[in-house]
Amino acid sequence: KGCSGFILYFSLIFSFVLLENIREKYKINPEQPLLLTLSRLAFEKNIDKLLNAMPDILARVPETKLMICGDGPARESLVQQVSDMNLTDSVIFTGEINNDEVGSYYKAADVFVSTSVSESQGLTYIEAIASGTKVITTHSPYTDSILTDASIGMTFTGEDELVNKVVDYLLNGEKYNDSKPREELLNSISADNFGRKVVSFYEKCMLDFDMKKKLRFNSDELNKAKGR
Repeated sequence: KGCSGFILYFSLIFSFVLLENIREKYKINPEQPLLLTLSRLAFEKNIDKLLNAMPDILARVPETKLMICGDGPARESLVQQVSDMNLTDSVIFTGEINNDEVGSYYKAADVFVSTSVSESQGLTYIEAIASGTKVITTHSPYTDSILTDASIGMTFTGEDELVNKVVDYLLNGEKYNDSKPREELLNSISADNFGRKVVSFYEKCMLDFDMKKKLRFNSDELNKAKGR
């Protein structure tokens, strides 16, 4: 118990140091609201829609920063959009980040935002949730199925709703600190739980096969008896 307690304590301290380093690296105050979007910078990710929402977000939470992590064909267009909208002081482009640093970026952010409509089952949502970061993403059957509680995240359908939900999290985050729904979700999609479901599925298939085999045998025996 003492060893596991020490490991947990060390992990928490290590995570805190990483969080501090990410914010220090980009000169972001520890108390400053930080939005994060992380993906390949492709046009279908619709990051331009998030940039379009930034002026309204800043009007209500003026110190907000948006961190855009990743690279891709849409980067030049997005950089130009930021310049045209006079958002240079509020938006940070990090470029590609190493896989082993991804968790630190999630933890440094207050809210992870995705405006993509091209991801049916995006891994970034799960990564953000596992890091304890609130998620706001485009409405879809999949995102609605995992973001079932506001303490995990919310979905949106239009820009006004996106702005309102981002602002709500930034100003009233303490209302959404129930960890139980998040833990239940992560448990339901864990590798162990997935393995149990696979085993259960195959056991059911075997039972069904045995049942059909017995029924077929009984039917054959009955037909033989009738033929005598």
